[in-house]
Amino acid sequence: MAEVEKPLTIKDAVENLEKIRKSTLISYLADSRAIFDPNDCLVLDDNLSQLTNGGQSKIKKLDLFLQSPGGILEAAYKFFRICRDYCDEFSVIIPLSAKSASTIIALGADEIVMTTISELGPVDPIVQHPQNPNIRVQARAIKEYIDLVSKPNQAINMGPELKKTLNSTLDAYLIGSYEMAIKNSKEIIQKLLTENKKVGLNADQIKIVVEELTESHASHSYPIDRSDLIGLGFKNIVKAEKTPELIVAIKQLFSIYSQFMAQNNLIKLQGNRDMNRHIQIPPQQMVGFEDKDNPIPPISFS
Repeated sequence: MAEVEKPLTIKDAVENLEKIRKSTLISYLADSRAIFDPNDCLVLDDNLSQLTNGGQSKIKKLDLFLQSPGGILEAAYKFFRICRDYCDEFSVIIPLSAKSASTIIALGADEIVMTTISELGPVDPIVQHPQNPNIRVQARAIKEYIDLVSKPNQAINMGPELKKTLNSTLDAYLIGSYEMAIKNSKEIIQKLLTENKKVGLNADQIKIVVEELTESHASHSYPIDRSDLIGLGFKNIVKAEKTPELIVAIKQLFSIYSQFMAQNNLIKLQGNRDMNRHIQIPPQQMVGFEDKDNPIPPISFS
């Protein structure tokens, strides 16, 4: 009888990718319902502290396996700075997409490892209301709203009463936050690309990239793939399929993580070869969690 092949665990897949890359790998994965927030930075720092004996040593080569729709700009930037503090060399591996604020993390990396389907995106950060943390709005959405209510009535078929109502709901804080978020995005992109010599961009190229990532595209979802980045002058793009075992390992790990998250109804996790945590379950799925007939699936940490 043929021996049954043992299922590959997350630990196996991580170690395989680490072996190929000769690195220490950490993972951050979030689906479309989850965003970068300050809590991610706290978990990351704790994770890296454990890997470096409380920061007493540095990781020679750190790879971040990154999948994210984006989030709060300042949180993503801090996430990047924490990674940098714990290592000598920092790279980002993007199996599918690192959009919006998470693009910031890739811009600071020594290498950006991308597959044929990997993409970054315009930096359209999330603006969070200071008095109501449940109100989170994409900065560009605020701009679109301002443009909408500023148009002549006939251009958008809006009567004066409706326009008056809309104007009364436009929060002054959100208007100011939009302007601040766009300015902040440009400053951070400029800083990262100027400091990161591995990118290889000159001052004129950096100016073009800043414009490309903040003003050139109307949609938050606009794809910026590796060909686009190379065309903009990026010198640190690694094409994963140039090393056959690398592309297989990236796809394998992403597939295992995706299955694990789907089976356990997870929207976000951070992990390394030994631990996967900071797990979030969508709030609507928490309702009725004591229902014995429909229990939430158990979470395992293979």
